[in-house]
Amino acid sequence: MRLLLLCGFAAVVLLTSFAPARKAPAGTVAVPGLTNIFLDKVEITNISWREYLYSLKQKHGADSEEYLEALPDTGIWKQAYEAPFFRPGIYDEYPMVGVTYNQAQAYCTWRSEVVSSKENRKITYSLPSLKVYKMASAKTDLNKIAEGLYSTNLGFRTFLGLCDNAAEMTVVEGQAIRGSEREQCAEIFEYYVPMRKLGFRCMAELK
Repeated sequence: MRLLLLCGFAAVVLLTSFAPARKAPAGTVAVPGLTNIFLDKVEITNISWREYLYSLKQKHGADSEEYLEALPDTGIWKQAYEAPFFRPGIYDEYPMVGVTYNQAQAYCTWRSEVVSSKENRKITYSLPSLKVYKMASAKTDLNKIAEGLYSTNLGFRTFLGLCDNAAEMTVVEGQAIRGSEREQCAEIFEYYVPMRKLGFRCMAELK
């Protein structure tokens, strides 16, 4: 009996050791070296933010505090783009810029509720920590630097635009990784207001 119990315990350990990884939430990739931590493949895009606004408008109304506080600073885009940056069209898949830290945090909260309900499991979204950025970008080519912002609608397997597209907010208010204007990947800088090259992507954690 004792031998059977030990064998049974060994079998449980073996099965647990080879248990499949938990499925990544839609649009994310597992961060190497971290358990149950996933990062968006791309920055949050204009079309994603419009979906967010549409959801708030439908739920709370166009005159609601929730909707009005989520509206971006469209004047930011006029500094760099001739065409209307936020309207449906050629900039749909560009990184969402012109939003504040608090607006980005509110988006993460909204997304946590929506995706958890849709996938029927607890998923918490937040802005990534600097540690997560460093681990996700550990093998990023330091010589790859883009000129300004570009569309995220490109073929990719893991992360796109990490350290070489828009600058991205971290979970620490006022701290961002520099993006295309950096010398080293995940180089940080301080910001105080929305910027035309500052966006964000979300980190997802499975509970």
